[in-house]
Amino acid sequence: MASSTPAMQSVDPPTPDQRTLAITFYTAARGETLQRLSMREQVLLASLTVSGVIAGFAFNGKGDKVLYLLPLFVLPFALAHVRHSQIIGNLGHACRLDRQGA
Repeated sequence: MASSTPAMQSVDPPTPDQRTLAITFYTAARGETLQRLSMREQVLLASLTVSGVIAGFAFNGKGDKVLYLLPLFVLPFALAHVRHSQIIGNLGHACRLDRQGA
């Protein structure tokens, strides 16, 4: 008589090679995440510096029109910040999926 529930599959414990590979992957992912967090903060500080310089020129009376350049200079910094955030999120998601066995 056949059962309507699927048969239980046994899961083999990871081999030492698989454990070494997983540890290497997580170490590399953690290192890249920390590096990207650092770069994201540097991008934010550079953006604030550029904004301050442009605003300083504008408020010192050296050209009010220079404020129109602010979005052009800040946009690349914003895109880099968003990209770093996406990659950090993707690395975290990949690590979570790998730990869950998916």
